[in-house]
Amino acid sequence: METLFKPDPELVFLIFYKKYLYLEAICALSILRLYAHRARLDVLALLSLLLSFMGLIFLFGLSFLGIYDGPLAEFARSLSRWQNGVGMLIVASLPLFLSSLRSYTRWAWIDFFHGILAGVLAVLYWITTTL
Repeated sequence: METLFKPDPELVFLIFYKKYLYLEAICALSILRLYAHRARLDVLALLSLLLSFMGLIFLFGLSFLGIYDGPLAEFARSLSRWQNGVGMLIVASLPLFLSSLRSYTRWAWIDFFHGILAGVLAVLYWITTTL
């Protein structure tokens, strides 16, 4: 009975990571990618920024504004629960990954940090689903 109310630390860190760290870091990396390509617009980085901003609004903004009912709140909840919350993160992260495959990419360290973020997310998701 003692382990019933004591979740695994990996599960607690996954919940913290996917709710409070991942989307914010993707927003920051997308803004840096847009700044790196300021001579021409990087559409994929802009799409990643918009998707991650939309995810942040769905996670925090609707409850801050007091929107708990209705079709928008239901859509936000279903998107936030998709694949235990990881599906929304991958969709927001995919355009940033695709923008790193271009041949004229500047500031490659952005891709390195994005890879670390996605790798940590994948490992944590794998660990928590195989507990």
